[in-house]
Amino acid sequence: MTDDEALSDYVPDDRAAELLHVSKAALRQWRYEGRGPRYTKAGRRILYSKRELVRWLESNERQGTAVA
Repeated sequence: MTDDEALSDYVPDDRAAELLHVSKAALRQWRYEGRGPRYTKAGRRILYSKRELVRWLESNERQGTAVA
């Protein structure tokens, strides 16, 4: 994988929110609470790896809503 390919995996927070179908405010709140997908801070920019977004979604899969 080239450097350009590796960097193309990262998206800014507004695009990550769009991909997750949530608002930027929701994503920001999740970061604050430490419960959203892992992110990278590059200066003042917040970046998300597309692979991490998929991993986070998969880790939040549920079978049902009943409490055991």
